[in-house]
Amino acid sequence: MKRKLLPVILAIVIGVTGCMRNGSTFQEESLSYMQEKYQESFQWIEPVDGQFGSAVKSGYLSSPSFPGEKILVTGIPGDRDSFSDNYTAYLCREGAQQLLWQIVSSVDKDWKAFCEPEEVGMTLPKETTALEYLQSGGVLVKLFVNEENWEAVRDGKMEQLREALWEQKISANITVKALDKDALEALTQDTYSSYLGTGGEGRFVMNEQGEFALAKWR
Repeated sequence: MKRKLLPVILAIVIGVTGCMRNGSTFQEESLSYMQEKYQESFQWIEPVDGQFGSAVKSGYLSSPSFPGEKILVTGIPGDRDSFSDNYTAYLCREGAQQLLWQIVSSVDKDWKAFCEPEEVGMTLPKETTALEYLQSGGVLVKLFVNEENWEAVRDGKMEQLREALWEQKISANITVKALDKDALEALTQDTYSSYLGTGGEGRFVMNEQGEFALAKWR
């Protein structure tokens, strides 16, 4: 019986050791890939659950440049060309947000817009500009508008915004939230997320042709 159990035990040990080695390899490759690409230091946080049976692995890293943020890196261990990340979204976030504010203000001076890094790997280079990032497709935009008389004008205003964005060849994934005047004026980068997920939001997704593939009020 002991002789029969020994191969099984060895197989389990080897399997577990192999899994640990693969996880460690992806962690090391992720750090090496990010440090070489951006010439910055990163720290490993944790792996991200992926699709069962997929060769693609994902994990979160941290950067001293963006404390508290979880930066996504994804790829196939052993295949450096398959690696991608969303760090460019963090690097471009401030500039992209300034551009967005200029665009939305041209539609309505009271509007405020914030962009959020996508939870997906991108192949954009380190040198990507804020406009190039916004033009890369599907940037996540949280738009806040004045609720006064909003329902009467919202469809026309959103069409104006779509046209203004597409003039810059920007297609966006937009969540819209109407607030009262005082809340809108006080809104900042640090507080806007607390207003999301509370209902009454609109969802507008632009396609590669600059049209709304989805336009829905909740």
